[in-house]
Amino acid sequence: MLALALVAALLATAFAILAPFGTILLWSLFMSVTIWPLHRWFLLRTGGHPSLAATLSVLVLLVLVVAPVVLATVALLPTLRTIVAVVSRPDTWTIPAPPGWMREVPLVGHLLQGTWQEIVQALLAQLGGPGSQTSRMAQWGVMRAVGTGWTIVQVVLATVLTWPMLAGGDRGGALFGRIADRVGGLHGTHLLELATRTIRYVSVGIIGTAAILALVEGIGLWLAGVPLLAVLMVASFVMDVMQVGIHVIYIGAGAWLFYAGRPGAAVFTLVWGFIANNAIDSVARPYVISRGTGLPMTVIFLGAMGGLIVWGFIGVFLGPTLLGLAWTLLRVWLGSPPVADPDPGI
Repeated sequence: MLALALVAALLATAFAILAPFGTILLWSLFMSVTIWPLHRWFLLRTGGHPSLAATLSVLVLLVLVVAPVVLATVALLPTLRTIVAVVSRPDTWTIPAPPGWMREVPLVGHLLQGTWQEIVQALLAQLGGPGSQTSRMAQWGVMRAVGTGWTIVQVVLATVLTWPMLAGGDRGGALFGRIADRVGGLHGTHLLELATRTIRYVSVGIIGTAAILALVEGIGLWLAGVPLLAVLMVASFVMDVMQVGIHVIYIGAGAWLFYAGRPGAAVFTLVWGFIANNAIDSVARPYVISRGTGLPMTVIFLGAMGGLIVWGFIGVFLGPTLLGLAWTLLRVWLGSPPVADPDPGI
């Protein structure tokens, strides 16, 4: 008992020491697992030099992922502060006049104009009334923005730590393999392989398809002549990573175009956004993730959403991994033959 108590105390102390760096270490682990195939490719091309291959892999990660995210965040901070300042003061909002084309609609033009004014006035009264939650929503947005900034700092630090993980990846993989074998035997090794595949394909499926969707949506908005293109593309990327889709983006852009008297461009924006969102989110992403992991898309979706709510952005990757492991354990348990109870008569 004394030996077990000493071991437990040692593990608790080690956990307390590493806890402040837990999120950064998780990011490093996820990055290493995701770009491990690229690292192996560099390893073959550099004559088996792990340090050089790890350096090239980290450079690719910095150039293609980290640097664009950091630059976009820095560029959007002034716009974010302006949006928060406007949203937090609904009493300063002005009622937009009905678009000119609405008054020219035959027979019902005046009715549409009056309905427009009533809806806008009721909306502003609701948002700016005594029971308004607008200011609290703005403060929540500021807190989430600050949290996103800290997440970016963690990602940058994790990218630096990715180098030693990649350079010593073979030894680390062998260590984790031995631990999984000691803990669960063949099942433990299988779960370790499943966790690796889940992390890799969830990263590619969620981040990759979100980037493609943001690019496709940006092309559509550019063709329609919508302003603030960079802001809307970043917002599309973030919302798609959060598994909520980009419906708010293209519907809002379409409404603005309708108000600006460009119904043709508005219809094009709505159709383009609807097709892009459904084609990529409903076809491409499930195919990429399910093909690599063999897990149901429902498990991936619930894991990503629940992980995001509980742990923040890193939960998008941690949630599907843990829920996928739990789902696999459940299937193994259900597929195992039941243990027969001993016959009390014997």
